Amino acid sequence: MPIRGGSTPAAALAKWRAYIFDDGGEAAVGHLNGSKATPLAELGRELHRLWQPRASERGTLLRLTVDEELPEWVLLDDHRLRQVVGNLLSNAVKFTSGGTIDLELSARAETLRVVVDDSGIGIAPDHLDRIFDVMYEQLGIDRQWAA
Repeated sequence: MPIRGGSTPAAALAKWRAYIFDDGGEAAVGHLNGSKATPLAELGRELHRLWQPRASERGTLLRLTVDEELPEWVLLDDHRLRQVVGNLLSNAVKFTSGGTIDLELSARAETLRVVVDDSGIGIAPDHLDRIFDVMYEQLGIDRQWAA
């Protein structure tokens, strides 16, 4: 996801305005809808605090890594990012018992990278092509994982 970041909310917004101007205006204006200056490392810490107790209940260690190169402030739709990362963490906690979950935030060349990596049961290779289907869940999963 393209990002515009800075050391203050104003700097993040100034870089975004430059991006809109450089892109020619109308095409980029849609990217601004729903976006606001967001302290990305803090968002990561909030998600970690939210999911750590649930992971601990399952004997799972949830770790957070924030890259030093991550801009302090980033202009993005924080509601959608929380929703997507929250869904990934929910699945990781649901299907990982006694293992580890890593949440990593980094940015390179104006691209935000969010990784949720877990030691859970995984997805059978013959189901990988369906993971983005609406409301799809692999059948035959041992329900102990969903407890």
